[in-house]
Amino acid sequence: MKATFESWFAARTRARAIEMVRQATRMLVPSVDELIACVNSAIAGNKDELERAFTRLHQVEREGDSLRRLIILEFARGNLPIDERRSFMRLER
Repeated sequence: MKATFESWFAARTRARAIEMVRQATRMLVPSVDELIACVNSAIAGNKDELERAFTRLHQVEREGDSLRRLIILEFARGNLPIDERRSFMRLER
């Protein structure tokens, strides 16, 4: 019974970790879009739009950093085998 519970708990933790990594990956696209907007505004010499794009980029990056911290904390709990934990942490970085 104990082994069944542990395997269920590990599978649930693994699924939650995978979903969190997916979420973090989805945040990359808006971040890159805002970076492109920053570069285009800088090239065009549009300081107002550059500042707005940079503010949006900064906000998206802060959200991504918060999510990454949550992911690292989830992995640090130690519910997953060490090899899987290490792999997920590398993937997240």
